[in-house]
Amino acid sequence: PYNASRGAESADPIVRAAWQAVMMPSAPRTMEQEDRAQALARLHEHAGDTRGLNFIRKNWMWMDDREFALAAIQVASPHALKWAPQAIRADRDVLRAAVERDGLALQYASPDLLADPEMVRAAVAKSGFALQFASEPPRADREIVQTAVLRDGAAFRYADEDLRADRSLLLDALSTHWSGADSPLEYATADYRHDREVLHAAGRLKPCSSAFSYRYASTQLMASRDFVLEAVSICGSALAHAALPLRADREVARTALAQDGRAFMYLADALQTDRDFVLELMHTAADASDETAPHGGLSRPTFYHVSAILRGDREIALAAVARNSCAMTRVGTALLNDRQFVLDARIDAMAADGAAYRSFLAPSLLSDRAIVLTALRTCVRAFSIAPRELRDDR
Repeated sequence: PYNASRGAESADPIVRAAWQAVMMPSAPRTMEQEDRAQALARLHEHAGDTRGLNFIRKNWMWMDDREFALAAIQVASPHALKWAPQAIRADRDVLRAAVERDGLALQYASPDLLADPEMVRAAVAKSGFALQFASEPPRADREIVQTAVLRDGAAFRYADEDLRADRSLLLDALSTHWSGADSPLEYATADYRHDREVLHAAGRLKPCSSAFSYRYASTQLMASRDFVLEAVSICGSALAHAALPLRADREVARTALAQDGRAFMYLADALQTDRDFVLELMHTAADASDETAPHGGLSRPTFYHVSAILRGDREIALAAVARNSCAMTRVGTALLNDRQFVLDARIDAMAADGAAYRSFLAPSLLSDRAIVLTALRTCVRAFSIAPRELRDDR
């Protein structure tokens, strides 16, 4: 009794059902006009306030009144319907007011309205994920499901089994799906693992996660050179799912790296340790300042995954640093103690970040007059970490 509203939030369905039966009778009580006016005034005090929903939770008994319930949905949140009795949840106008603000409010509807195509259509138009709360008939309605997946591609998983075999609906879902996780391909009932168009449509998702979509491709397709070339031209990290011989193919590797330098980690060991190939990459990788390059430039992620032995190679390290001074953070320790290498490696650009300049250079080089002068040409901040004797140098 001291905190009865917690029953509505219980994870146990029996507790929730008991709470609704005792605290929320099917027939709503009628508030006196004065009480309603007072309740509405207090509700409007929380208009636009994040505490509005908490105010409703603490005063759930007022949700028995239809007028107050409508105001709570409009002023506080459509999720105020959670604390309304069954009769209010079965009111079409009240529910429509809620789902037109947030489709997920459909979860509070009475069973009859969960099967109402018009109400479900209004909900999924706001949030495709509202489809999960609908009953079976609306989930089998192609128009409703299409509206849901065009809004949120991942809602495809809640469609009726027959519709999850529909290729056109699957392509619609892939066109709006935003990540590789919970891919519509995972819930498609037909076998699309051999369908190039469907797989490439999945691969055109956001670059950060589209590579996951190619894990659904068949082994035969991921062993096909033509298909893999198409895949890595769309998403370089699709190389992760290619057959091993193709991960050692130089043309496939170059195509993948042109899209995403991080694909280097998926190359076969033979290419990762091939000095000539790695040196070629360092010379041809896009400059990190090039805004047209995918992921803001390839030199840093490519060099980041190069083996420690090759990162200690003077020529490779110089080529990497010439493209992106941040590569200096991955250069071998021996080179960071090499005075001539530091002079050749654009230490002036590296000095733009005083912390990196101080952290990665050997202490003896921080007091080297030629190195400090080189750094000062482009970054006056290097002066602040120069030793006292150099700061006294006119």
